[in-house]
Amino acid sequence: MQVGDVVVPGGDEQLVVGSGSTVHVLGRDMSSRTSFELPSYYGDVVASEEFIYAIHDLGHIPCHNHDGTEVVNYRDPDKRIATPVLAPGGLLFCNLFDEEDSTQDEIVALDAQTLQPRHRCGLSLRKYTCGGVLGGA
Repeated sequence: MQVGDVVVPGGDEQLVVGSGSTVHVLGRDMSSRTSFELPSYYGDVVASEEFIYAIHDLGHIPCHNHDGTEVVNYRDPDKRIATPVLAPGGLLFCNLFDEEDSTQDEIVALDAQTLQPRHRCGLSLRKYTCGGVLGGA
């Protein structure tokens, strides 16, 4: 799992970390609150107060409860998905890319609870995007 530490927003001050295929939710004192195994290889991970999102190597993004139960899953029928970024307002932005034609790369904004697509933008304006950051005032 290629995971950096992910701070879970909210008053609990938790940290989500990955090791191999294991996800650990840690308290502020680094004690383990919970851990769970993902069924296969996962990449980028982001977390909210309710959910953990992990990019699957087969090109989809499942949403898990903090106990590891998969709640919902999103897969684009034509493209692979990468680099999730949580945004205020309940959106999860991800890069969609075509492995054979980078002129078809775009951004999809998913509803963070249902993983239903809400917006798509940037088609053919980007090539090989590797990540994203959302800023605010």
